Amino acid sequence: MLTFALGAALPVCAQSTKAQLEVSETIFSLATALNACGYNAGLDNSLPVRQVVRSEVLQTTRRSPEAAASLSAICQFQREHRPAEAGRDIPQYVSLALELGDPPAFTPAIPESDLPPDAAHVQGVVPLLQKFYQAADLHEIWLKHQAEYEAQVARFHGPVAGAITGTDLYLKMPFTSYAGRRFIVFLEPMLAPGQVNSRNYADNYFLVVSPGAGNLEDALRLRHRPSGAEAHAKLETPGAALGIHTEGAFGAIVSLRFRVAGE
Repeated sequence: MLTFALGAALPVCAQSTKAQLEVSETIFSLATALNACGYNAGLDNSLPVRQVVRSEVLQTTRRSPEAAASLSAICQFQREHRPAEAGRDIPQYVSLALELGDPPAFTPAIPESDLPPDAAHVQGVVPLLQKFYQAADLHEIWLKHQAEYEAQVARFHGPVAGAITGTDLYLKMPFTSYAGRRFIVFLEPMLAPGQVNSRNYADNYFLVVSPGAGNLEDALRLRHRPSGAEAHAKLETPGAALGIHTEGAFGAIVSLRFRVAGE
């Protein structure tokens, strides 16, 4: 997992904002499997790496019966576990991925009984993902494109750090004041641009963002979908006071920071 600390000087508090901007092989693996099962949302506006990875997985499944069979099992599982509201299908897997450990085991980081309801609904995909990860050699595909992921982390670092710093200045209470809490923004190009998933599990605050092929401002103005465990507080006047975007990824970052401050 690649991690960048998000830090900027805060003259009001004389401290630093500390959060994390990351990419995750676990999220990549599950998102890649979903793409291989026909998840096409936002494909035309995605970064080129998404289509390249899809093509590489397709080639692997064509030449490897084991990879094809393991993928088929995941696709069948997805069909059998689609929620009534179609828009909640992919987010439930995002919720699960956030609570899984590193591949190839993908061991849940918390007891299965403590998983959020949407993640628990699809936790049966884990042993299927383990098989697909090995059969399709997803680790090699991940390593092949890791530099592209790192480039996206570098691209987003300044703007995301600025959004967090702005809320710290407004609150006069930097995130470093909250011992034991984590605030992490994950970037995952294999998901659809135009949607941000926010989650709050115990003392952990997560955003999962998919950068698109447009410019950076457009990529950050994504439609925020707080499905699964409701993670964010609605942002009203603070965003205007901060002079930053209150929509999409910026809005999700700001609203999550206000939720942390309110707990």
